[in-house]
Parts: sequence; structure tokens; C-alpha cells
Amino acid sequence: MTNSIVTERIKLGAAALNTLATASVTVGVLAPAAAAFYGLSAPTAPAWELALGAAVWVSFAGGLHYGAQRLLGRLPP
Repeated sequence: MTNSIVTERIKLGAAALNTLATASVTVGVLAPAAAAFYGLSAPTAPAWELALGAAVWVSFAGGLHYGAQRLLGRLPP
């Protein structure tokens, strides 16, 4: 494989991980916050559980973003 093909495959994989990280924040943090803000659903859990769940989703997204950065670190010079 040529160097440009390897480079593009690495960039594509990193972009996919970064997109998945963004989607994780949207699903796990922004969507529940918007639902609570607009009164679309009544909170069924205590606030600390909601905060813990948001922290877990943000941590998961951060791990995916870190993986994308590591993947980009494999780019040939």
C-alpha cells in the first residue's frame, strides 16, 4: 500500500472515533439535559445519579477522543 492510502485510512479511523465520541456526549448528556430543560420527561432518578451518568458518558467520549488522537499519532512523517 502506498503511503497516502495508509495516511487516509488512519485519518478515516480517527474521524470515525471522534464522531462516535461526539455522538456519545449528545446521547448521554445533551439529550437528557434538553429533555429535562424543556419538561419533556420528569426525572425518575436522583440528581446525583443523573450527574454520575453524565460523567460516565463524558468519560467514555473522552476515551474515544483520546483513542482518535493516538490513532493520528501513527501517521507516517
